[in-house]
Amino acid sequence: MSQKCKELFPHEDIVSMIKFYGDPRGSNGQVNRKWYAENIVKWVPPYQLYYSDGNRTKLKSLLLHKKVVPVYTAAYTEVMNTFDPKEINALRLNISAGTFNYRVVRGGSRLSTHAFGIAIDMDPARNPYPKAWKEGMINREFCDILMKHGIWWRGHNGDKDPMHFQCAWRN
Repeated sequence: MSQKCKELFPHEDIVSMIKFYGDPRGSNGQVNRKWYAENIVKWVPPYQLYYSDGNRTKLKSLLLHKKVVPVYTAAYTEVMNTFDPKEINALRLNISAGTFNYRVVRGGSRLSTHAFGIAIDMDPARNPYPKAWKEGMINREFCDILMKHGIWWRGHNGDKDPMHFQCAWRN
């Protein structure tokens, strides 16, 4: 998959992610406020993203862990330099369901990579979970660009979350 991701970021198991990103767990099922203040920053993407609410609500910024901002910035800058604005819009590479969200994984009990601020979901309406990626879903060249920069794509090799990109690798 993405050797670059393995070089830059930890495995997605909770111990490895806490060692690398710090521990976001607070009390009463809430995020640790000190960890949040020290690690989560506003990221302004290099091109305009819109929230996936169907209303083209502009996202002025997204919340990410400070350690992943340079990688997301480089990857999305390359996307912006590869596709013209009309292509970005037509391919829906500007639709996002967001980044940081302190929660557990769907149907599970472990923290999501979104709870660490290291994941982004792109165009969930066209790239639903749990579906394997196929032509007509998210643009493969876009995914390849993100992977080249070290972002793990959960739509690769039959994985069933094609909207999801994260800075932690899986087996």
